[in-house]
Amino acid sequence: MRKKNELLILILLFTSCAHHYAVKKGKNNRHRISKTGDSAGKAYDRAYKQALHFCDSSKKKVKILKKVEKYTGNVSEAEYRRQVDYSKTAMIAGGAASVVGSAIGANTLKTAGNVAGGLGFLVNATTKDAYTINMTFACL
Repeated sequence: MRKKNELLILILLFTSCAHHYAVKKGKNNRHRISKTGDSAGKAYDRAYKQALHFCDSSKKKVKILKKVEKYTGNVSEAEYRRQVDYSKTAMIAGGAASVVGSAIGANTLKTAGNVAGGLGFLVNATTKDAYTINMTFACL
């Protein structure tokens, strides 16, 4: 019984700050976080959520002091956007074609939809988050 309690305490300790694991606590209430996303907005949202949780844990509010967003991908930004757009379009169109093909009994359409959706998913899975935000914030 004691080992179960010790294990439970360890699990609680390790997961208690899981929502702001990327925050680097700084001196003079100046904390930093760096997050990535498939868009600058998504990177910002991910960073802000962790900063918010970090400050909420001490019942304080977040004040963004500085943020630097930049494209950090390994292909041109235009090519990256094209790949992301293609993968989303292929997944949506492929899913729709598969559903319609199933509904009307058209196996060729269903198969084509599955292939297109699968290719879109594959491109999406291999396209890493290419936008990075570095944020400095305070808890007030």
